[in-house]
Amino acid sequence: MSGKAKTKMAAAVDLGTVEAVDTALVQIARCDAEVARLEAEIAEAERIAREQRADLLQTFLEGAAMGRESVEASATNHDEWFAEARSLDLPHGRIGWRKITSIKLPKCVEAVLVRLKALKLFNAIITTEKPNKDVLVLLPAETLEKVGVKKVVKDDFYIALGDKAVA
Repeated sequence: MSGKAKTKMAAAVDLGTVEAVDTALVQIARCDAEVARLEAEIAEAERIAREQRADLLQTFLEGAAMGRESVEASATNHDEWFAEARSLDLPHGRIGWRKITSIKLPKCVEAVLVRLKALKLFNAIITTEKPNKDVLVLLPAETLEKVGVKKVVKDDFYIALGDKAVA
């Protein structure tokens, strides 16, 4: 927590006169202008800081990407790590495989639309007249086959960093 104390806002009051309300509007406008000025100042300072640190930022982005690729390559090459479970808990995080289900539509979706309508699966069609993949993924394989759609299930690698502090 920062050392600065929060300013407590006064309770709203009835200003009583139109002139007092107009004076309050002036104060609001001044406050809004000052907020806009400060936000612009902060944005400019951030832009300058990003420019000055762009090379260092890129170095860390590339390092993290290389680390992720190396971890995934290692996991891919060591099936024995996942013999008992699809994930592996480590002191600094978890790695593993999770099922990702997607729908692969043929290039010409019009035929799929005709079949979905014929089977009265209107909830599998979104209003822009394209198949609704969120509904199709829930349908059984035999129904998908009838409308000419394939369900693709694959393992997708993930990394979830833990809360353990690193220097």
